[in-house]
Parts: sequence; C-alpha cells; structure tokens
Amino acid sequence: MKIKKRFLAISLLIPIALPLFAISCANYSERSSLNKLIDTSQVVTNKDIDNNEAKSELILNNLLSRTFKNETDRVNFLNQQNDSNYQNTLLDQLNSLKQDFLKAKQDNNQTQMDLTANKLADLYSQNW
Repeated sequence: MKIKKRFLAISLLIPIALPLFAISCANYSERSSLNKLIDTSQVVTNKDIDNNEAKSELILNNLLSRTFKNETDRVNFLNQQNDSNYQNTLLDQLNSLKQDFLKAKQDNNQTQMDLTANKLADLYSQNW
C-alpha cells in the first residue's frame, strides 16, 4: 500500500515539476549574441492589412462572385476595368453626356435632360 501511495505522489508531482525544471534550465544569456547572427535585411514580415481594406476586398470579391458565375467572365471584366483605353473611352462618353446635359439645362429643355439622364443610367448599368 505504501508503494502505491509513493508511486501516486511521484507520478502527480512529475508533470507539475517538469515544466518548472525546463524553464529554469533555459539559457537566455546567449540570446543577444545569437540575434546578432541573424541577417535582418532578409527578414520577411507580413504587411499589416487595414481592417477596412480587408473588408472592402471581401465585399468586392463577394459581389464579383455573385455577379459572375463563370471565372472567365470575371477575369474579362476585371481586365476591361483595368484597361486604360477602356477607361479613357468611358471618360469621353461621360464628358459628352455631361456637356449634353449642361446644354439642355441651359436651354431649359426638360425632354433632352431626361434623355441624357437615361443615357447616363444606361452607361452606368452597362459598366458598373
């Protein structure tokens, strides 16, 4: 019976004492000398991503995945949006519609203003 009690006491103390012995045996004195050996110019760090940026990217990806079920259509759309010629064409169309709207407003021509507004809405619905 005494052997069982001693064995039980030892078996309970070893798991508790083992981490304490391991911590006390750690050698922290060489840490600074070892850190000097590390070349810090080649250390790779993660870019801190802003939470708002991550949320915006998540929303954009969700919208694109819901809009374009096919990956090729999605890639074509993104390539089209990043194309500078396409962007210039859109800006030219927007400026043309702006001039038409301002001219119609100056002439107090409500029907022309409505027509230009409808053209602008069509342009937006086709591209965004």
